[in-house]
Amino acid sequence: MNLQTFKIYEPAGGAEGPAPGQLEHTAMAYSEAVHKAPLTLGQAATDAPAAGWVKKLSVVDGVLYAVADFSDLLAQAVIAHRVRYVRARFYSPSSPTNPKPGYWYLRDVVFVEKAPGGDAGAAFAELPINRPGFLRRAAASAQDSAAFAESIRAGVEPDRALLHATALAIQRQGAWVPYATAVLQAQEQLAAADASRQRMQGANDPAREAFAAAASDYQLATGASFGEAVQELYPLFEGQR
Repeated sequence: MNLQTFKIYEPAGGAEGPAPGQLEHTAMAYSEAVHKAPLTLGQAATDAPAAGWVKKLSVVDGVLYAVADFSDLLAQAVIAHRVRYVRARFYSPSSPTNPKPGYWYLRDVVFVEKAPGGDAGAAFAELPINRPGFLRRAAASAQDSAAFAESIRAGVEPDRALLHATALAIQRQGAWVPYATAVLQAQEQLAAADASRQRMQGANDPAREAFAAAASDYQLATGASFGEAVQELYPLFEGQR
């Protein structure tokens, strides 16, 4: 995941949405299970593939903020300043398509390069592109990962290829972490796997050694940790004993 927190809406003259006293209700009403609001590139992109999803909403000092999972495509567009503003669009409380009638409910968040002038521009919020840490970690992580992948294509030993694959698997699990952090976690996992494998092979039991080799192969093929590989294969191993 690439989770980012940013302002999406502030009640103003040209903005169609909840009034100041309704913001908390809008935030509390939001539920991914009811309707997951997509992030879209361009105002006409309602039918385009989502560039991310809103996870939750919160209100701070009369402003509505979103915590959203950015796709790599959207993250790179923001980093390159191809999009700089967002507009939150809502279902009105009386809309027949509102998933939670009676509340202003977030429909989607649109990302655009420029905000219109005049009253219409009041509906748009500027992305915090220069805020320390905003999307910089995604950019640095992408560069680190790409450099490592390129070195593998150039002929890196299998151990480093496994380290890279394990780090990518860690990034896909749960909350997003920078690539450098994922590599450190991968090193710890692989070290623990080596220790477990050595303990199993040190028993001088051919069956245990075969099982350790099978678990290692499964780990390499799937990106799972050695412990996960053991849990997955052990029932099969026991059934053959």
